[in-house]
Amino acid sequence: MLNKSVRYLLLQTKAIIMIQVYIEYWKQYFNWSGRTTRKSFWWVFIMNLAIALTLILLYIVTTGATVVLSFDFEGFNVATYIFGSLLILWSLATLIPTSNLGIRRVRDTGLSPWIWLLSPVSSILGGFNNFPAEIVSDILFLAFLGLDLMPSKKGRISSRSQSQGSLIIAIGLIALVGFSVVNLPAKAEHIVQGLPQTNLVIKTNSDAKISLSGLTSESKQEVISAYKENGWKLSESGENLIKQIYSANQQFVIDNQTYQTDVNGKVIAKVTSNIVTNITASDSASAPTIRSNIDGKNSDSVKIRTPFAKTKTVIVNQTIDVNEVVNQMDMVNGNSMPEDVSPQNQDTSTIKLTPLSFNLLSNGVVRKYRVGEKVGCNDFNAFGTDNIHHNKADPRFWIDFMGSDCQNVVTNIPLYLATCKKDSTKNPFCKPNSGACSTIQKMPRTYHHMSIFGGVAK
Repeated sequence: MLNKSVRYLLLQTKAIIMIQVYIEYWKQYFNWSGRTTRKSFWWVFIMNLAIALTLILLYIVTTGATVVLSFDFEGFNVATYIFGSLLILWSLATLIPTSNLGIRRVRDTGLSPWIWLLSPVSSILGGFNNFPAEIVSDILFLAFLGLDLMPSKKGRISSRSQSQGSLIIAIGLIALVGFSVVNLPAKAEHIVQGLPQTNLVIKTNSDAKISLSGLTSESKQEVISAYKENGWKLSESGENLIKQIYSANQQFVIDNQTYQTDVNGKVIAKVTSNIVTNITASDSASAPTIRSNIDGKNSDSVKIRTPFAKTKTVIVNQTIDVNEVVNQMDMVNGNSMPEDVSPQNQDTSTIKLTPLSFNLLSNGVVRKYRVGEKVGCNDFNAFGTDNIHHNKADPRFWIDFMGSDCQNVVTNIPLYLATCKKDSTKNPFCKPNSGACSTIQKMPRTYHHMSIFGGVAK
C-alpha cells in the first residue's frame, strides 16, 4: 500500500515538474542564450510530440483516413479544417522556442552552438524529393538528437557562444523558411504523385442533328432518302436525322489542366483516386448550338468522384443542332426571310440579287445564283444543287445543304468551335458576303459548285 502511494506521489511530482518545465519553455520563447538541461530538453520534446500526434490523430479521424490522406478537401468537414488549422498554427508557434531550446541544449553539452544547424539542415534535406537526400536528412537528425543526450558540461559559457546564438538561429530559420516556401509546389506535387492514381478516360461521342419538323410527310421522305445514302440515320421519333461526326482536337479542362481529344475522340488523364474531379467541355460550353451530356448529366461541366480503380471512363455525348447553326448564320448575314413572303408582280429589271434571300421574278420563277457571285454563305452549293437558296421548310434546301461548304464545317465540331461559335457573339465570324465557311476550307468565297468527290467542281 505504501509503495503504491509512493509511486503515485512520484508520478504526481514528475507531472508537476513536466508542467513547470513546459511553462518555462514558453517563457523563454526568445531566449537563445544560457543553457537547457538534458531533462528539461526531453520533457519539452515529449510534450510537443504528444500534442502534435494528438492533433494529427484528431485531424485524420474527424473525416477518415481515406479522405484526409488523399487530400480530398471537398470531403473535409468543419472539425477536420479546425484540427488541420490548429496543427499548422502549432507547428509555426513552436518553431522559434524549439529552435532556442535546441541551441541552449547544445551549448549545455559544451559543444559549439553552430552544431544546432544540423537540425534545420536535416529539415531542408528532407524536403528534397529523392531518396539519398532523405537518408542523409534522417542521419543528421538522429545525430542531433544523439548529441542532445549528452550530459551537461559544467563550466562558464563563453561570451562569444552567448552572442552567437541569435545569429545562428537567424541563419538556420531563414534558410529553412526560404527553402520551404520555394520548394512548396514541388513538395505538394510529390505528395500528390505518391497518392493512388486513376486513369480518367474521357470518351466523346459527337453527333450532328437535323430536325425535320416543319416538313410535310412527303418532303421528309425525300430528305431522309437523300441523307441515308450519306451515312445519316433516322432517330426513333422519326423527327430527326442523326450522324456521328468527327470529334478529335476538342478541349476539356480537368482540374484546371487543359487536354485535347486524340483522333479517336479520347482524353486520358491521371488524377488522384477518391477525390472530386472537375470536368468541363471548355469549347462547347461557349457554343449555344451544342448540347453536352457528361457522365449522364446534361451540362458542359460536372464534378465526379474518381474511384480507387485503375481506370474510370466518362462518356461525353455532344450534339450539334444543325438547324440552329444554319439559322444563326442566316441571321448574322441579315438574310432571314419569313416563309410566307414572296415578291409579287415586280419588274424583272428591278430585281436585285441579294445573297441568301429569295429572289422571285414576276412570273414566279426563282432567280438562280451564278458561279462567281457574292454569297453570304455557301450552304446550298452541294453537288447537284439547283443554285437556289430555298426556304428551310423546303426539302430542296436540305438536299442542297448536304455536301455544301457549310455542312462540311458544321459536322466537324472542332472546326466549328474554333470559328463559327463566334457567331453568337458581338463579333461574329460569319459576316455578310464573307463566305466564311468556304474561306476556312480554302475554297472560293464566292458562289461555286462542289463536285461529287468533295472538291470545287471545274
